[in-house]
Amino acid sequence: MHRSHFVLRVALVSFALMACGPSQCCRSAEVERYEDAHVQSIARALDAHLIMRPLPEAWPEILAVCTEHGYHLDAPTPVENRTVESAPKPDKYGAYRMLVRVIRVDPTHWRVTFARQYTSLEADGGTPQITLEKDAPGGEGYAMLWTLVQRIEPIAAAEIAAAATQKAERAGATGRGLDRGCNACVELATPR
Repeated sequence: MHRSHFVLRVALVSFALMACGPSQCCRSAEVERYEDAHVQSIARALDAHLIMRPLPEAWPEILAVCTEHGYHLDAPTPVENRTVESAPKPDKYGAYRMLVRVIRVDPTHWRVTFARQYTSLEADGGTPQITLEKDAPGGEGYAMLWTLVQRIEPIAAAEIAAAATQKAERAGATGRGLDRGCNACVELATPR
């Protein structure tokens, strides 16, 4: 490699490392894998979890979790097997509402889902667009469900958290030694 190419490559790598510090695109692979595995593990456990606490005892907590996130449910008594819509929570271009559904699985078990719905308001008075947002692990619906399970079934929540931490530690360990940076930095640093 010619000296000028080498100097140019060193300059590019230096610039990339300054621009891609730990808080930018070159996150630690260990930390990233740990965090992703932890979130995914909790989400999978919540998807499979059946709640055993009697619904009438848990309903006030469902209402409280919704209220804490800015969604007001006008349902003072438990509602099963149908969707309850919260009052709209306005934003700049429309409004969000939370759709809460309690699904009875058997006489002693149930599950609850939280799904966000967005209605965009058309400036010209046209037809509003309504979209149901699929909640990704780590999103608001999962956060609300996780908070609910921690409150109404703390022992089950502790078991879910412990299992998620174990999986995350294993995933984080597989990330050790892979901290070469993002693809752009690796590409710049790799000699040709």
